[in-house]
Amino acid sequence: MKKLNLSDEQIKEIIRQYKLINKGGLKKREHGSVGYSKRDDYHRDYARILYSPSFRRLQGKMQIMGIKSDAFYRNRLTHSLEVAQIARSIAALLSETCEDKCKGMYKDDIYVLDAAALAHDIGHPAFGHKGERVLNEIAKKRGMRFEGNAQNYRVLRKLEIKDPEWQGLNLTYRTLLAINKYIIAEYTGKDKFMYQDDYVFLNEIRNRYKLSDQRTLDVQIIEIADDIAYAVHDLEDGLALRKFNTDEMLFLLKKEEKKEENERAPSEQFEKIIKNAKEYANKNHNTNIQEYSKLFRVKLTSLLTDNFIHDITICKVTKKEAIEHGVKEGAFELSLGKYKKLLKLLKKSVFICSTRDTDIYEYEKKGEVIINTLYDIYSDSKKNKDGMLLPPSYRRNGTICENSINYIAGMMDTFAISIFEERTGIDFDKIDFSEG
Repeated sequence: MKKLNLSDEQIKEIIRQYKLINKGGLKKREHGSVGYSKRDDYHRDYARILYSPSFRRLQGKMQIMGIKSDAFYRNRLTHSLEVAQIARSIAALLSETCEDKCKGMYKDDIYVLDAAALAHDIGHPAFGHKGERVLNEIAKKRGMRFEGNAQNYRVLRKLEIKDPEWQGLNLTYRTLLAINKYIIAEYTGKDKFMYQDDYVFLNEIRNRYKLSDQRTLDVQIIEIADDIAYAVHDLEDGLALRKFNTDEMLFLLKKEEKKEENERAPSEQFEKIIKNAKEYANKNHNTNIQEYSKLFRVKLTSLLTDNFIHDITICKVTKKEAIEHGVKEGAFELSLGKYKKLLKLLKKSVFICSTRDTDIYEYEKKGEVIINTLYDIYSDSKKNKDGMLLPPSYRRNGTICENSINYIAGMMDTFAISIFEERTGIDFDKIDFSEG
Protein backbone atom coordinates (compact mmCIF):
# COMPACT_ATOMS: atom_id res chain seq x y z
CA MET A 1 0.00 0.00 0.00
CA LYS A 2 1.26 3.45 -0.93
CA LYS A 3 2.01 5.55 2.14
CA LEU A 4 1.01 9.15 2.75
CA ASN A 5 3.68 11.76 2.13
CA LEU A 6 4.12 12.99 5.69
CA SER A 7 7.10 14.34 7.61
CA ASP A 8 8.33 12.76 10.84
CA GLU A 9 6.80 15.65 12.80
CA GLN A 10 3.43 15.18 11.11
CA ILE A 11 3.50 11.45 11.83
CA LYS A 12 4.41 12.18 15.44
CA GLU A 13 1.39 14.52 15.77
CA ILE A 14 -1.01 11.97 14.27
CA ILE A 15 0.28 9.31 16.68
CA ARG A 16 -0.10 11.73 19.60
CA GLN A 17 -3.74 12.38 18.70
CA TYR A 18 -4.43 8.69 18.17
CA LYS A 19 -3.04 7.78 21.59
CA LEU A 20 -5.33 10.37 23.20
CA ILE A 21 -8.41 8.48 22.04
CA ASN A 22 -7.12 4.90 22.14
CA LYS A 23 -7.83 4.68 25.85
CA GLY A 24 -9.96 2.33 27.87
CA GLY A 25 -11.77 5.23 29.52
CA LEU A 26 -13.40 6.29 26.26
CA LYS A 27 -15.00 2.84 25.99
CA LYS A 28 -17.22 3.81 28.92
CA ARG A 29 -20.91 4.48 28.32
CA GLU A 30 -23.27 7.11 29.70
CA HIS A 31 -25.43 4.48 31.39
CA GLY A 32 -22.67 1.97 32.14
CA SER A 33 -22.18 -1.57 30.85
CA VAL A 34 -23.52 -3.70 33.69
CA GLY A 35 -25.03 -6.93 32.40
CA TYR A 36 -23.46 -6.68 28.96
CA SER A 37 -21.97 -9.82 27.43
CA LYS A 38 -18.27 -9.86 26.56
CA ARG A 39 -17.92 -8.22 23.16
CA ASP A 40 -15.85 -5.60 21.33
CA ASP A 41 -17.19 -2.26 22.55
CA TYR A 42 -17.09 -0.50 19.20
CA HIS A 43 -18.60 -3.45 17.35
CA ARG A 44 -21.48 -3.24 19.85
CA ASP A 45 -21.90 0.44 18.95
CA TYR A 46 -21.78 -0.38 15.26
CA ALA A 47 -24.43 -3.08 15.60
CA ARG A 48 -26.73 -0.88 17.68
CA ILE A 49 -26.63 1.88 15.08
CA LEU A 50 -26.93 -0.51 12.14
CA TYR A 51 -30.06 -2.17 13.55
CA SER A 52 -31.71 1.03 14.76
CA PRO A 53 -34.91 2.20 13.00
CA SER A 54 -33.41 5.67 12.61
CA PHE A 55 -30.54 4.28 10.55
CA ARG A 56 -32.81 2.13 8.38
CA ARG A 57 -35.01 5.14 7.69
CA LEU A 58 -32.07 6.85 6.02
CA GLN A 59 -32.87 4.72 2.96
CA GLY A 60 -35.92 6.92 2.41
CA LYS A 61 -34.25 10.29 2.97
CA MET A 62 -32.88 12.24 0.03
CA GLN A 63 -29.16 12.86 -0.27
CA ILE A 64 -29.30 15.49 -3.01
CA MET A 65 -31.27 13.98 -5.93
CA GLY A 66 -34.59 13.33 -4.23
CA ILE A 67 -36.28 9.98 -3.63
CA LYS A 68 -38.05 7.93 -6.32
CA SER A 69 -39.15 4.30 -6.23
CA ASP A 70 -38.42 3.78 -9.93
CA ALA A 71 -34.92 5.31 -10.04
CA PHE A 72 -31.67 4.25 -8.36
CA TYR A 73 -29.35 6.85 -6.96
CA ARG A 74 -27.87 7.64 -3.62
CA ASN A 75 -29.85 8.33 -0.48
CA ARG A 76 -28.69 9.08 3.06
CA LEU A 77 -28.21 5.39 3.83
CA THR A 78 -26.04 4.53 0.81
CA HIS A 79 -24.11 7.74 1.40
CA SER A 80 -23.39 6.68 5.00
CA LEU A 81 -22.18 3.27 3.87
CA GLU A 82 -19.84 4.91 1.37
CA VAL A 83 -18.52 7.26 4.05
CA ALA A 84 -17.70 4.19 6.14
CA GLN A 85 -15.76 2.60 3.28
CA ILE A 86 -13.76 5.77 2.59
CA ALA A 87 -13.08 6.27 6.31
CA ARG A 88 -11.69 2.72 6.49
CA SER A 89 -9.40 3.47 3.54
CA ILE A 90 -8.12 6.63 5.21
CA ALA A 91 -7.51 4.77 8.48
CA ALA A 92 -5.60 2.04 6.62
CA LEU A 93 -3.36 4.66 4.99
CA LEU A 94 -2.71 6.35 8.33
CA SER A 95 -1.94 2.99 9.90
CA GLU A 96 0.49 2.03 7.13
CA THR A 97 2.19 5.42 7.22
CA CYS A 98 2.63 5.37 11.01
CA GLU A 99 3.31 1.63 11.35
CA ASP A 100 7.02 1.95 12.14
CA LYS A 101 6.34 4.20 15.13
CA CYS A 102 2.87 3.08 16.19
CA LYS A 103 1.96 -0.57 15.79
CA GLY A 104 -1.69 -1.48 15.41
CA MET A 105 -3.21 1.91 14.66
CA TYR A 106 -6.88 1.44 13.71
CA LYS A 107 -6.66 -2.34 13.86
CA ASP A 108 -8.67 -3.51 16.86
CA ASP A 109 -10.66 -0.26 17.01
CA ILE A 110 -11.66 0.15 13.35
CA TYR A 111 -15.34 -0.42 14.21
CA VAL A 112 -15.44 2.97 15.89
CA LEU A 113 -15.11 4.57 12.44
CA ASP A 114 -17.76 2.26 10.99
CA ALA A 115 -20.13 3.19 13.81
CA ALA A 116 -19.47 6.91 13.46
CA ALA A 117 -19.88 6.83 9.68
CA LEU A 118 -23.27 5.12 9.97
CA ALA A 119 -24.37 7.64 12.60
CA HIS A 120 -22.99 10.86 11.15
CA ASP A 121 -26.24 11.74 9.29
CA ILE A 122 -28.72 9.85 11.46
CA GLY A 123 -30.40 13.05 12.66
CA HIS A 124 -30.89 14.64 9.25
CA PRO A 125 -34.55 15.05 8.23
CA ALA A 126 -36.59 14.30 5.14
CA PHE A 127 -36.17 16.47 2.03
CA GLY A 128 -32.46 17.05 2.55
CA HIS A 129 -31.03 20.42 3.50
CA LYS A 130 -34.33 22.09 2.60
CA GLY A 131 -36.06 20.02 5.28
CA GLU A 132 -33.37 21.01 7.76
CA ARG A 133 -33.87 24.72 7.04
CA VAL A 134 -37.67 24.47 7.25
CA LEU A 135 -37.57 22.68 10.61
CA ASN A 136 -35.12 25.28 11.92
CA GLU A 137 -37.47 28.10 10.89
CA ILE A 138 -40.34 26.34 12.64
CA ALA A 139 -38.22 25.79 15.76
CA LYS A 140 -36.94 29.38 15.90
CA LYS A 141 -40.49 30.73 16.03
CA ARG A 142 -40.94 28.66 19.21
CA GLY A 143 -37.68 29.71 20.85
CA MET A 144 -35.82 26.56 19.79
CA ARG A 145 -33.34 25.55 17.10
CA PHE A 146 -32.99 22.61 14.74
CA GLU A 147 -29.80 21.42 13.06
CA GLY A 148 -29.10 18.03 11.50
CA ASN A 149 -25.72 17.41 13.15
CA ALA A 150 -27.11 18.43 16.54
CA GLN A 151 -30.11 16.16 15.98
CA ASN A 152 -27.71 13.20 15.64
CA TYR A 153 -27.24 13.31 19.40
CA ARG A 154 -30.93 13.72 20.13
CA VAL A 155 -31.51 10.50 18.17
CA LEU A 156 -28.59 8.56 19.66
CA ARG A 157 -28.96 9.74 23.26
CA LYS A 158 -32.73 10.25 23.57
CA LEU A 159 -35.05 9.12 20.78
CA GLU A 160 -33.80 5.61 20.02
CA ILE A 161 -34.81 2.98 22.56
CA LYS A 162 -32.57 0.06 23.54
CA ASP A 163 -33.28 -0.56 27.20
CA PRO A 164 -36.34 0.12 29.41
CA GLU A 165 -34.20 1.79 32.07
CA TRP A 166 -32.70 4.59 29.96
CA GLN A 167 -33.10 6.51 26.73
CA GLY A 168 -30.85 6.26 23.70
CA LEU A 169 -28.44 3.61 22.42
CA ASN A 170 -25.93 4.06 25.26
CA LEU A 171 -22.94 4.33 22.94
CA THR A 172 -19.32 4.64 24.04
CA TYR A 173 -17.89 8.09 24.63
CA ARG A 174 -15.43 7.64 21.79
CA THR A 175 -18.14 6.88 19.23
CA LEU A 176 -20.13 9.93 20.31
CA LEU A 177 -17.02 12.11 20.02
CA ALA A 178 -16.33 10.63 16.56
CA ILE A 179 -19.39 12.42 15.13
CA ASN A 180 -18.86 15.67 17.04
CA LYS A 181 -18.08 17.84 14.03
CA TYR A 182 -19.04 21.16 15.64
CA ILE A 183 -18.04 21.85 19.25
CA ILE A 184 -20.33 24.86 19.50
CA ALA A 185 -23.01 25.59 22.09
CA GLU A 186 -26.62 26.04 21.00
CA TYR A 187 -27.15 29.68 21.94
CA THR A 188 -24.16 31.27 20.21
CA GLY A 189 -25.98 32.30 17.05
CA LYS A 190 -23.90 29.98 14.86
CA ASP A 191 -25.59 28.01 12.07
CA LYS A 192 -23.91 24.76 13.14
CA PHE A 193 -24.07 23.85 16.82
CA MET A 194 -24.90 21.24 19.47
CA TYR A 195 -28.01 21.20 21.63
CA GLN A 196 -27.05 22.54 25.03
CA ASP A 197 -27.40 19.33 27.06
CA ASP A 198 -25.25 17.40 24.56
CA TYR A 199 -22.68 20.19 24.52
CA VAL A 200 -22.37 20.11 28.32
CA PHE A 201 -22.27 16.30 28.41
CA LEU A 202 -19.51 15.92 25.79
CA ASN A 203 -17.50 18.86 27.10
CA GLU A 204 -17.30 17.16 30.48
CA ILE A 205 -15.92 14.06 28.76
CA ARG A 206 -13.44 16.15 26.76
CA ASN A 207 -12.16 17.83 29.91
CA ARG A 208 -11.92 14.52 31.76
CA TYR A 209 -9.78 12.93 29.03
CA LYS A 210 -7.75 16.02 28.07
CA LEU A 211 -9.46 16.48 24.69
CA SER A 212 -10.49 20.12 25.09
CA ASP A 213 -10.33 22.60 22.19
CA GLN A 214 -9.71 19.93 19.57
CA ARG A 215 -11.75 17.41 17.63
CA THR A 216 -10.70 13.79 17.86
CA LEU A 217 -8.72 12.10 15.12
CA ASP A 218 -11.77 9.89 14.51
CA VAL A 219 -14.07 12.76 13.61
CA GLN A 220 -11.40 14.34 11.42
CA ILE A 221 -11.34 11.12 9.39
CA ILE A 222 -15.14 10.98 9.23
CA GLU A 223 -15.39 14.59 8.06
CA ILE A 224 -12.92 14.10 5.21
CA ALA A 225 -14.61 10.85 4.21
CA ASP A 226 -17.99 12.62 4.28
CA ASP A 227 -16.71 15.48 2.10
CA ILE A 228 -15.21 13.07 -0.43
CA ALA A 229 -18.35 10.92 -0.60
CA TYR A 230 -20.57 13.98 -0.94
CA ALA A 231 -18.57 15.57 -3.74
CA VAL A 232 -17.56 12.49 -5.72
CA HIS A 233 -20.59 10.25 -5.47
CA ASP A 234 -23.16 13.02 -5.89
CA LEU A 235 -21.15 14.10 -8.93
CA GLU A 236 -21.50 10.56 -10.29
CA ASP A 237 -25.27 10.56 -9.71
CA GLY A 238 -25.67 13.96 -11.33
CA LEU A 239 -23.75 12.84 -14.41
CA ALA A 240 -25.69 9.56 -14.63
CA LEU A 241 -29.04 11.38 -14.40
CA ARG A 242 -27.83 14.04 -16.87
CA LYS A 243 -28.52 16.85 -14.41
CA PHE A 244 -25.22 18.39 -15.51
CA ASN A 245 -22.05 17.43 -17.40
CA THR A 246 -18.31 17.77 -16.80
CA ASP A 247 -18.07 20.89 -18.99
CA GLU A 248 -20.55 22.66 -16.73
CA MET A 249 -18.58 21.56 -13.68
CA LEU A 250 -15.37 22.90 -15.19
CA PHE A 251 -17.12 26.20 -15.95
CA LEU A 252 -18.20 26.56 -12.32
CA LEU A 253 -14.77 25.60 -11.01
CA LYS A 254 -13.10 28.23 -13.18
CA LYS A 255 -15.68 30.79 -12.10
CA GLU A 256 -15.10 30.14 -8.38
CA GLU A 257 -11.36 29.49 -8.21
CA LYS A 258 -8.70 32.04 -7.46
CA LYS A 259 -5.43 30.79 -8.82
CA GLU A 260 -2.41 31.48 -6.68
CA GLU A 261 1.21 31.64 -7.76
CA ASN A 262 2.95 28.26 -8.21
CA GLU A 263 -0.33 26.44 -7.59
CA ARG A 264 -2.27 24.29 -10.04
CA ALA A 265 -5.84 25.57 -10.32
CA PRO A 266 -8.62 23.17 -9.22
CA SER A 267 -10.13 23.27 -12.72
CA GLU A 268 -6.79 22.11 -14.19
CA GLN A 269 -6.60 19.28 -11.67
CA PHE A 270 -10.16 18.22 -12.48
CA GLU A 271 -9.55 18.47 -16.22
CA LYS A 272 -6.54 16.17 -15.97
CA ILE A 273 -8.52 13.56 -14.01
CA ILE A 274 -11.34 13.77 -16.57
CA LYS A 275 -8.82 13.16 -19.35
CA ASN A 276 -7.47 10.06 -17.59
CA ALA A 277 -10.99 8.72 -17.06
CA LYS A 278 -11.83 9.22 -20.74
CA GLU A 279 -8.66 7.41 -21.82
CA TYR A 280 -9.63 4.50 -19.56
CA ALA A 281 -13.18 4.34 -20.95
CA ASN A 282 -11.84 4.46 -24.52
CA LYS A 283 -9.81 1.28 -24.02
CA ASN A 284 -12.98 -0.73 -24.66
CA HIS A 285 -13.11 -0.02 -28.41
CA ASN A 286 -16.26 -2.08 -28.99
CA THR A 287 -18.34 -0.29 -26.40
CA ASN A 288 -21.56 1.59 -27.12
CA ILE A 289 -22.20 5.09 -25.79
CA GLN A 290 -24.03 3.85 -22.67
CA GLU A 291 -21.18 1.53 -21.71
CA TYR A 292 -18.63 4.24 -22.44
CA SER A 293 -20.51 6.71 -20.21
CA LYS A 294 -20.73 4.23 -17.37
CA LEU A 295 -17.05 3.29 -17.61
CA PHE A 296 -16.14 6.97 -17.67
CA ARG A 297 -18.26 7.81 -14.61
CA VAL A 298 -16.99 4.86 -12.59
CA LYS A 299 -13.36 5.63 -13.41
CA LEU A 300 -13.82 9.34 -12.73
CA THR A 301 -15.29 8.50 -9.33
CA SER A 302 -12.44 6.10 -8.57
CA LEU A 303 -9.69 8.50 -9.66
CA LEU A 304 -11.11 11.43 -7.70
CA THR A 305 -11.52 9.35 -4.55
CA ASP A 306 -8.03 7.87 -4.83
CA ASN A 307 -6.41 11.26 -5.44
CA PHE A 308 -8.21 12.84 -2.51
CA ILE A 309 -7.43 10.03 -0.06
CA HIS A 310 -3.74 9.90 -0.95
CA ASP A 311 -3.49 13.67 -0.62
CA ILE A 312 -4.30 13.63 3.10
CA THR A 313 -1.89 15.54 5.30
CA ILE A 314 -2.02 17.30 8.66
CA CYS A 315 -1.77 21.04 9.12
CA LYS A 316 -2.73 23.91 11.40
CA VAL A 317 -6.36 24.94 11.76
CA THR A 318 -7.00 28.41 10.35
CA LYS A 319 -8.89 31.10 12.23
CA LYS A 320 -11.91 30.62 9.95
CA GLU A 321 -11.90 26.85 10.47
CA ALA A 322 -11.49 27.28 14.23
CA ILE A 323 -14.55 29.54 14.43
CA GLU A 324 -16.60 27.23 12.21
CA HIS A 325 -15.87 24.09 14.24
CA GLY A 326 -15.38 25.52 17.71
CA VAL A 327 -11.76 24.42 18.05
CA LYS A 328 -8.49 26.16 18.89
CA GLU A 329 -6.79 28.12 16.13
CA GLY A 330 -3.41 26.62 15.33
CA ALA A 331 -4.32 23.12 16.46
CA PHE A 332 -3.31 20.37 14.05
CA GLU A 333 -5.97 18.48 12.10
CA LEU A 334 -6.11 16.19 9.10
CA SER A 335 -6.71 17.98 5.82
CA LEU A 336 -6.11 17.63 2.12
CA GLY A 337 -3.01 19.20 0.62
CA LYS A 338 -2.88 20.16 -3.06
CA TYR A 339 -6.45 18.91 -3.71
CA LYS A 340 -8.09 20.74 -0.80
CA LYS A 341 -9.52 23.53 -2.97
CA LEU A 342 -10.71 21.13 -5.65
CA LEU A 343 -12.67 19.09 -3.11
CA LYS A 344 -14.23 22.21 -1.59
CA LEU A 345 -15.20 23.72 -4.95
CA LEU A 346 -16.40 20.39 -6.31
CA LYS A 347 -18.80 20.02 -3.37
CA LYS A 348 -20.08 23.54 -3.94
CA SER A 349 -20.42 23.11 -7.70
CA VAL A 350 -22.27 19.79 -7.42
CA PHE A 351 -24.71 21.40 -4.99
CA ILE A 352 -25.26 24.39 -7.29
CA CYS A 353 -25.79 22.22 -10.37
CA SER A 354 -28.16 19.88 -8.55
CA THR A 355 -30.33 22.45 -6.81
CA ARG A 356 -30.83 24.49 -9.98
CA ASP A 357 -32.58 21.47 -11.50
CA THR A 358 -36.33 22.04 -11.87
CA ASP A 359 -37.36 18.59 -10.64
CA ILE A 360 -35.21 18.83 -7.51
CA TYR A 361 -36.38 22.40 -6.84
CA GLU A 362 -40.04 21.36 -7.08
CA TYR A 363 -39.41 18.29 -4.92
CA GLU A 364 -37.87 20.42 -2.17
CA LYS A 365 -40.58 23.09 -2.37
CA LYS A 366 -43.28 20.44 -2.03
CA GLY A 367 -41.30 19.02 0.88
CA GLU A 368 -41.43 22.45 2.52
CA VAL A 369 -45.24 22.48 2.26
CA ILE A 370 -45.45 18.96 3.66
CA ILE A 371 -43.24 19.66 6.69
CA ASN A 372 -45.08 22.87 7.56
CA THR A 373 -48.47 21.19 7.17
CA LEU A 374 -47.53 18.17 9.28
CA TYR A 375 -46.12 20.42 11.98
CA ASP A 376 -49.36 22.44 12.09
CA ILE A 377 -51.30 19.19 12.55
CA TYR A 378 -49.09 17.56 15.18
CA SER A 379 -48.43 20.69 17.24
CA ASP A 380 -52.12 21.69 17.43
CA SER A 381 -53.32 20.73 20.91
CA LYS A 382 -56.91 20.46 19.65
CA LYS A 383 -56.21 18.35 16.57
CA ASN A 384 -53.59 16.34 18.45
CA LYS A 385 -55.00 16.21 21.97
CA ASP A 386 -52.53 14.69 24.44
CA GLY A 387 -50.22 13.99 21.48
CA MET A 388 -52.31 10.97 20.45
CA LEU A 389 -51.39 11.40 16.77
CA LEU A 390 -47.75 10.87 17.71
CA PRO A 391 -46.22 7.46 18.46
CA PRO A 392 -46.18 6.69 22.22
CA SER A 393 -42.42 7.25 22.50
CA TYR A 394 -42.91 10.86 21.32
CA ARG A 395 -45.49 11.72 23.96
CA ARG A 396 -43.48 11.14 27.12
CA ASN A 397 -41.02 14.03 27.39
CA GLY A 398 -40.85 17.61 26.16
CA THR A 399 -43.49 19.91 24.76
CA ILE A 400 -45.85 19.00 21.96
CA CYS A 401 -43.91 21.42 19.69
CA GLU A 402 -40.55 19.75 20.41
CA ASN A 403 -42.01 16.25 20.10
CA SER A 404 -43.66 17.15 16.79
CA ILE A 405 -40.37 18.45 15.37
CA ASN A 406 -38.52 15.31 16.50
CA TYR A 407 -41.14 13.03 14.99
CA ILE A 408 -41.23 14.84 11.64
CA ALA A 409 -37.42 15.00 11.51
CA GLY A 410 -37.26 11.21 11.76
CA MET A 411 -39.66 10.58 8.88
CA MET A 412 -38.58 9.22 5.52
CA ASP A 413 -39.51 11.43 2.57
CA THR A 414 -41.97 8.80 1.35
CA PHE A 415 -43.60 8.39 4.77
CA ALA A 416 -43.99 12.16 5.18
CA ILE A 417 -45.59 12.33 1.72
CA SER A 418 -47.93 9.45 2.57
CA ILE A 419 -49.06 11.00 5.87
CA PHE A 420 -49.54 14.39 4.19
CA GLU A 421 -51.74 12.86 1.48
CA GLU A 422 -53.72 10.93 4.10
CA ARG A 423 -54.30 13.96 6.34
CA THR A 424 -55.04 16.53 3.63
CA GLY A 425 -56.44 14.53 0.73
CA ILE A 426 -53.97 16.29 -1.59
CA ASP A 427 -51.76 14.21 -3.88
CA PHE A 428 -48.04 14.99 -3.80
CA ASP A 429 -48.10 15.86 -7.52
CA LYS A 430 -50.93 18.35 -6.90
CA ILE A 431 -49.26 20.31 -4.08
CA ASP A 432 -49.37 24.05 -4.75
CA PHE A 433 -46.18 25.66 -3.46
CA SER A 434 -46.63 28.97 -5.29
CA GLU A 435 -47.29 30.80 -2.01
CA GLY A 436 -44.47 29.03 -0.15
